[in-house]
Amino acid sequence: MKKLFLSNLVLVIVLNASVKPLYIFGIDRGVQNAVGASAYGLYFALFNFVYLFQILNDFGIQNFNHSVFSKYQSLIPKYLPKYSPPNYFWPFFLHSVP
Repeated sequence: MKKLFLSNLVLVIVLNASVKPLYIFGIDRGVQNAVGASAYGLYFALFNFVYLFQILNDFGIQNFNHSVFSKYQSLIPKYLPKYSPPNYFWPFFLHSVP
């Protein structure tokens, strides 16, 4: 079992070490040169801002919400915002905007 774990660990590290430089110096650099420094800087700032919400989810808030709302479904309308039918169309609208 330990041998299998170590071989998988080495495989993951080798793949990670070989793919990341290709992504950083190939794809990411090409996108940054194509869109410009200011647009890429805004994207990168917003992308890093999302990590703040991931830290909050890491404390177990998401797991707590899933377990509580599955047990007590009557609490869903009380604690979650009400979704109106027009809100279901926002992803399609935002996807079509250039």
